[in-house]
Amino acid sequence: EHRDPASAPSRGPATALVTIEVFFVPGPNMPIGALHLLQQLQERHPARVRVIYRILKSGATLQAPSAALEAYTEGKFFELMEELGKLRGMLKKEDLADLARKVGVDPQRLAGATQVERYRDILEANQRRFERLHGGTTPSALFNARPTHVALGAISAADLDREYEAAYDRALGQLDRGVAPGELAAAFDDDAMPGNQPVVMSIGGPDDDSDRSPLDHPLASPPLALDGLPSFGKPGIAAAVAIIVMCRPSDPACANLLRVVEPSVRLYPDE
Repeated sequence: EHRDPASAPSRGPATALVTIEVFFVPGPNMPIGALHLLQQLQERHPARVRVIYRILKSGATLQAPSAALEAYTEGKFFELMEELGKLRGMLKKEDLADLARKVGVDPQRLAGATQVERYRDILEANQRRFERLHGGTTPSALFNARPTHVALGAISAADLDREYEAAYDRALGQLDRGVAPGELAAAFDDDAMPGNQPVVMSIGGPDDDSDRSPLDHPLASPPLALDGLPSFGKPGIAAAVAIIVMCRPSDPACANLLRVVEPSVRLYPDE
């Protein structure tokens, strides 16, 4: 059996009015109790609730996240999650291989997935989505693109019921405004990730620019010539926003500035 890992493990129909996205790192410390509660919530409302499991990586460690996605492609995701949830303490490489073999994951494909980082792009896409939705700290659950009021590690069945009811009411409101059921997820994404340019206040302007409002973005005059300059980001795309960094490479403040800018480029790779 093979499933597209980009589709993400899930329970429930794609047309459900309430979409719950769970962002977590698989392993001994994952919120197995909360995952069970979410499964029970979905089973009580099988046509209204969809749970999507978004796997994240922990630092530079890709072994367990890659194993989870490989298990999903082979139809063994939930079986592996149950086994990982029983572990206590550190997860060793040989332990992961034993658990994967126990639930029926092909050991050669598993070894290949971790060695060549087969699922790195999917893990990074999940991380970008989590950050753009302002998910907070992991593990976290988002109901129709909104984080829960109670941390996932401490959440109760009653808390989840309240989150479900609020998300369901918001979905009914979207339907009343004419949003089709199949477009609800995109509508909630648009609400959570607005595309409007943020307001940037200018500190001041030159004397000959007194007519410009401080809310207007200042423009370089003449325009900056960018051809041939060092850059990073996706090559060959017409990005909507160009960030031009002007600083002395030997200045420590320059490196600090780049450390702020680079995550934004990774977070919005197409913009």
